[in-house]
Amino acid sequence: MYKAPPKFIYVRWIGLLCTLVPMIAFLVVTVLSSGYHGVPFTLASFLPLLALSYYLDRIVGALPLPERLRHPYLSVALAWLLAYPLARLLVTEPMLIALGYPTLAFNGVAGVLLILLGLAFLGFAYGTFFYTAYITIFRIYLKRKLKKGEVPKELTG
Repeated sequence: MYKAPPKFIYVRWIGLLCTLVPMIAFLVVTVLSSGYHGVPFTLASFLPLLALSYYLDRIVGALPLPERLRHPYLSVALAWLLAYPLARLLVTEPMLIALGYPTLAFNGVAGVLLILLGLAFLGFAYGTFFYTAYITIFRIYLKRKLKKGEVPKELTG
């Protein structure tokens, strides 16, 4: 039976890398499809996510999660479930409005609830991707350090 890791060890530069990779991929696709007009949209969409991914350990630590929730995947996915819609609505949308891009249309309570539900789903999906990418890169980082005979400072401190 699979047992959850005892502790979520978070390395901030790896977390930043896990958001930087999809940002670069999205930027390439956007530039290839619409030219350089999509660069401000990409930056407005991913800058808040970069900041959140850098401080994800503090976000997870601040969430009042139940003690039974021991697996780090659920903590990370729930953190993104909450953080993604907030970043989109409080940071990305005002930036897009200032840049003159079309933004989310809020019409009526039902529309707002559907948009919030959709953003929460996207946040949970992004959290799943983020955790998978983070664990993969962290394992590569850990193997390389241990192969060199070094113990990463994140494991000792």
